[in-house]
Amino acid sequence: MTEKRIEKLRTLIQESRARLLDYNPSFALLLMYLRFVAVPEMKKISTDGITIFFNPQFIEKLTPRELDYVLCHQIMHITFEHLETSIELGSDTEDFHFACDIYINDNLSRAGFPLSRFSRLGELCCIIPWNKEFDVRNKTELEIYEALPIRLSYFDEKTRSRYLVDSHDFWHTRYALNEKHVVIIDFPKLDSETELLIGEQGDVNKANDDGMGKNSADDNIGNGLKAYVHSALKATQKASGVGSQSHVLSRALGRRKKSSLDWRKLLIEFLQEEVNDYSFSPPDRRYDDSPFF
Repeated sequence: MTEKRIEKLRTLIQESRARLLDYNPSFALLLMYLRFVAVPEMKKISTDGITIFFNPQFIEKLTPRELDYVLCHQIMHITFEHLETSIELGSDTEDFHFACDIYINDNLSRAGFPLSRFSRLGELCCIIPWNKEFDVRNKTELEIYEALPIRLSYFDEKTRSRYLVDSHDFWHTRYALNEKHVVIIDFPKLDSETELLIGEQGDVNKANDDGMGKNSADDNIGNGLKAYVHSALKATQKASGVGSQSHVLSRALGRRKKSSLDWRKLLIEFLQEEVNDYSFSPPDRRYDDSPFF
């Protein structure tokens, strides 16, 4: 990839973030803390929670407002923890992704995004296409997923691609970069005020010394991003009196119902994996920050 094209892609993303600062600053602020990587072999765009991966040709063909929508779409996946819930479900990731997209499309449509005009993004459904009587408003992603009368996985790849604006290729793993992938915008160099949100540099170095590699540093950044979501939303909420910007993230988070996963089933499945572990080894201290503990 030439330097000229890299600069062009960087400019497209920077201009999109600048536009969002004007009418949806919550999204713009969070996009400032993500890494953007060009991956030529993928079809569209995806995220692993801390990095946005995209096909250069895909974002180059989009109109400015379509690019704004696609980036906001990734932020919604991260903010509403769709990646983590997908891992808990274990299977039918594509169908759950479709349900998440319907949920996101409905919220962004009500926030003012003109989805019907986005001709380059395929079918952006705000309802279940095969169950139009089902009201998706005030429903969780899991409730929409359970209400799907026909699974998206039943259709051919072309049809599935038409209904999904992005992919879930990276939802279950941290992706290892190689020589074919180009970092267009890297993680920002945070100042001392926000540095604590992603962990002290000493913690990152210690993790690498323990043999955990680059993924451990990325996990620290991922945890910091989750913490930064809440502080960023608070900052934009305080500024809401200045103008009439739409804070769709804060509104959606405020009215969102908690997804109902069967905690008993999840606990049994978790413990079942260790039922034959009779060792008396102490817990690995590297995982002290795990939500389980």
